[in-house]
Amino acid sequence: MLTKEEIWDRLRIKSVWLMPARTPFWEAGEEHMHATADTLAERFRRYIVFLLFQGNATAAQSAAIEKLLEDGTYVMKFSDVQIQPSAMPQIPQGAPQIDSPFMSVEGGTNLYGHVNGNSINLTVCYWDSNI
Repeated sequence: MLTKEEIWDRLRIKSVWLMPARTPFWEAGEEHMHATADTLAERFRRYIVFLLFQGNATAAQSAAIEKLLEDGTYVMKFSDVQIQPSAMPQIPQGAPQIDSPFMSVEGGTNLYGHVNGNSINLTVCYWDSNI
């Protein structure tokens, strides 16, 4: 079990532009990702602390978050996340706890998102564990 200080050392923030088509949160070659595939390397687990959506300042939109499984299928994790033009909705709501992540991504999987309409920015706070 990692201490809170060790988790703080591993904590990462990533900005992703979600498009109308499925957009991977992490891409091949990024830290702890497969060199040639948009999936997490097998020996890692990625813990998601929070997702922060940023409205595009022009129109209300909805976003969806899916998990790509090892067999190539997608599982819906969050559908119809409502994002108002000047809002910044967060999943989960409230104060995030780095030692109590709400979701994980296992080796061979990844998270994808998409929106209806124009692209929006998503901030992902996460940390990795070598299993």
